[in-house]
Amino acid sequence: MTTATGTRGDALRLIRTAAGFSQTAVATRAGISQKTLSAFERGDTEPDDFRNKAVIHAVVGLINDQNRLRGAAA
Repeated sequence: MTTATGTRGDALRLIRTAAGFSQTAVATRAGISQKTLSAFERGDTEPDDFRNKAVIHAVVGLINDQNRLRGAAA
């Protein structure tokens, strides 16, 4: 699938890197392997809707965790 920014993989990579997370951290949180996430981002494999949403939710969850930790440290 192609989006305004390119492929779904391009969009996933953009979201992940803009948030500053490694493939391993996001993949673990999403319940997929780092190898699978890498294949999505390279465009070797197209994520289904479930896995696409899982990756996006993983990034959001990691951001929320960081915000909670920052709030607890303040």
